[in-house]
Amino acid sequence: MNDRHFADLSLELNRHIVNLLDSLSALSALAQLSIDELDEATLLKRALVALMSNQDMERCSIFLIEGEELACAAGLDWDEMLQGELAAADATPRRAARYPRQAGLMGEAASSGQLVHCPSCAEDERFTRLGAQRIEGALLCVPITCEGQTLGVLNVFHPTPGFFTLWHERLTLLFCQSLGRMLTSHRLTHHLNALVAEKTAEIARQQEFLQSVLDGAPDPLMVIGRDYRLLSANRAARAAAGAAGEEFCYQLSHHRDAPCEGETHPCPLKEVLEHGQPIRLIHEHYDASGQLRQMELAAAPLFDRTGAIVGIVESARDITERQRIEATLRELSRRLEEAQRIAHLGSWERDFASDRIHCSAEMRRILGLEGRPASADFGYIDFLAAIHPEDREAFRRAYEASIAQRRPFEFRHRLLGENGEISFVQTHGETLYDDAGQPVATLGTMQDVTLAVLTELSLKESEERFRTIADYTWGWEYWEGPSGEILYCSPSCEELTGYAVHEFVAQPRLLYEIIHPDDRPLMEAHRTDVGHVHDGAINFRIRTKDGRLRWIAHGCRAVRGRDGRFLGRRASNRDITELKEAEEKIRQLAYFDTLTGLPNRRLLIDRLAHALAQAKRFARSMAVMFLDLDRFKQINDTLGHAAGDALLQAVAQRLSGCVRSGDTVARPGGDEFVIVLSEISQPQDAALVAEKILAAFAAPVPVGQHQLSITTSIGIAVYPVNGPDDVEALMKKADMAMYAAKEAGRNAWRFFTPG
Repeated sequence: MNDRHFADLSLELNRHIVNLLDSLSALSALAQLSIDELDEATLLKRALVALMSNQDMERCSIFLIEGEELACAAGLDWDEMLQGELAAADATPRRAARYPRQAGLMGEAASSGQLVHCPSCAEDERFTRLGAQRIEGALLCVPITCEGQTLGVLNVFHPTPGFFTLWHERLTLLFCQSLGRMLTSHRLTHHLNALVAEKTAEIARQQEFLQSVLDGAPDPLMVIGRDYRLLSANRAARAAAGAAGEEFCYQLSHHRDAPCEGETHPCPLKEVLEHGQPIRLIHEHYDASGQLRQMELAAAPLFDRTGAIVGIVESARDITERQRIEATLRELSRRLEEAQRIAHLGSWERDFASDRIHCSAEMRRILGLEGRPASADFGYIDFLAAIHPEDREAFRRAYEASIAQRRPFEFRHRLLGENGEISFVQTHGETLYDDAGQPVATLGTMQDVTLAVLTELSLKESEERFRTIADYTWGWEYWEGPSGEILYCSPSCEELTGYAVHEFVAQPRLLYEIIHPDDRPLMEAHRTDVGHVHDGAINFRIRTKDGRLRWIAHGCRAVRGRDGRFLGRRASNRDITELKEAEEKIRQLAYFDTLTGLPNRRLLIDRLAHALAQAKRFARSMAVMFLDLDRFKQINDTLGHAAGDALLQAVAQRLSGCVRSGDTVARPGGDEFVIVLSEISQPQDAALVAEKILAAFAAPVPVGQHQLSITTSIGIAVYPVNGPDDVEALMKKADMAMYAAKEAGRNAWRFFTPG
């Protein structure tokens, strides 16, 4: 062996060592890639960079199996690799290169899972039979596998035929096996990460939903650990904490540094830990403003997976107002019982579902039941048994008739005590019904009237037993069917309207034709309402058969069958004409002067305030005129008060004729008159009215046999000329101007001028 031979061996060994180092560098760079931080495309690109940076490989590509195709995932696509169009290893393919999974050398490697080595593409039949153009170079198609599964193919091309050696085959196989394991781990890791992210998001959504449910609860809810720490709280509980962020429950609820103790203020957590059962108790808690509130607490144990109690779930309800109301109700109940005792008036309630009777303390005394416990059963049969046998059947019929007719009832009857003692009582009752018209309960009273009955010796015995109170109906009743037909009409209709019963039955529309035209819309609206509500009442006018105008108070209610079907309207009417006339007289007395018929001071102030408000709102002028009759006292003193009253009436008529219909002439009292000019264009308009009044007073006023000459002094205050006045200020200024007119010699007018 000569020196040249040793030199060749040395070069060959050196070349293998370099290849080995390059291979180790490529595998090392591949191993350093992070499968957690990189997506799959980037991972494959970085893998190609690692291979190409440490080997003499410029044309590489990675194709992955996607269904029945091989798709280029990194490096050059197939044509670029063979034709020498170089690109960066980490570049994204310029087009979506896809090939059938079974086609060509790459498909053979993918199908067989074995490395395919084509030393010379130009001479290899496997390559040339594809019909492609002649390609010079060598090709490696290496399957990327993991645990016997082929994931894709690594293609490496070199333009020099026979370039790839056994060393390159082993290197690429080892590289693809490592890449396959890395790619499988990457996919598994990212799949697990996706599952974890999905589960984490689902848990977060569940927690968010649970918190939203808790926050939707109006009452404070808290989760408290065994060490009294607040583990969780809803919005209401956090609001109760105010601005501070308390860590322990007793800090939040009681503003103290230690848990609750003692029988008067037991700790809910201690109670649950001791007994292991849910508990309820009343506590005093501070609210966010520092005020003490009465809270009803409900606490239940919180278990872990092993069944051990790790804390409690506590809800709190503010019952401060409820306790105050309950205390008020107890006091009212006590007062009611005392009032019933004094009046010898008891109350009772019959529940139709159980047919039991609930009695007040005074009712039990009247019935002679003091010896029985208040909780003892007492039914309707027992109630009837307490009634005197001679009155029992009449009471039962009257009571059942009131139920059938859906009206209140009142019955005076006797009670027979266990010792044979007889007492007289007045029993009232009113039955409540459900939507189907079935009786639900009867509410009633019973008053001991024994002493009153004994004083009514002049009444007949039959009247003492069977007298009933009015059934709350009015003089004229009728029942209008669902189609408007008259099913019933009481004979009293003729006395009220002048029309007989047969006229209303023959002409149902007559009920509405006699209503005053101005009031018919009110009745139509009322009829519509009664079809939907229980009852209703209105007042309207009618024209009687002889042409008189009468006021009617009308009340009615819808009639429904047991099945809820609408059966029409039951109505009652009574004549309230005298009441309306009395009301009108009262209104006249309240707002008008009884002598002249002019508005009095009350109505004057109201109209002046309204006129002033309108003037301010619409930025316009108005005026107040204060008039005083000159030397009126002399007429009263010489001719008498009757002549003075007649003169005032005549003056009122003349003043009313001097102003517009929208203006107001009032007599606040004595011989004083006030005129409100609600709208004027300029102050001179008020002066023209004053001149008109003085001219009207120039003619004598006939009073009886006398012709009286009368003059007046007029003061005028104008808004807004005299400033932004109110009612009293305007009246005062007009009064001052009137006195200025008197001082000027009377029978004159003056504007108010500041002194």
